[in-house]
Amino acid sequence: LALSAADESVVGFQSDVVNAFERFTGTTPLPVGSTSKSLALSANSMFLYLGDDSDNTVAGFGVDALTGALTSLGAGTATVTDPEFLATHYDGLTLYVSSTTGSKIGKHTLVTTTGAVGAVTETTTNSTGPTRLVMADFDQDELYVLSPANDKIENYGIDSFGDISFDSDADT
Repeated sequence: LALSAADESVVGFQSDVVNAFERFTGTTPLPVGSTSKSLALSANSMFLYLGDDSDNTVAGFGVDALTGALTSLGAGTATVTDPEFLATHYDGLTLYVSSTTGSKIGKHTLVTTTGAVGAVTETTTNSTGPTRLVMADFDQDELYVLSPANDKIENYGIDSFGDISFDSDADT
């Protein structure tokens, strides 16, 4: 799945056996507007999440496993101001959202069976300005936060509730 700036939509792609990508046939791009910046796919690949900074929300979409067609899960859920990057935890229970204008990471609880997005809980990071997010591998509970403004990568541990805390020993 990819954001298309040309027609302000989300389009689905599939990979063949040699990893060449082609657009899903028979699907129509889903209009999402020009202010959507980032996508995150759920751990089970059944749901897609999209950050929209025009109204500071995260919208959810069901993903048809056979066709790639997207179905809106309803109105977006409020998130951090100016959502920039999204990352889903490998357990499928948490979505993290970074802000372009501040040092906040939003945490949303996800319902794995319906894709519903819960209310946001914000954590203030040590970074300034826009941040990028990367989840660690499946066997680790780590969230890496890149802050170009202060040229740092920060490491946050993730507890069993999906809450993050700064790991000062791992900061680079």
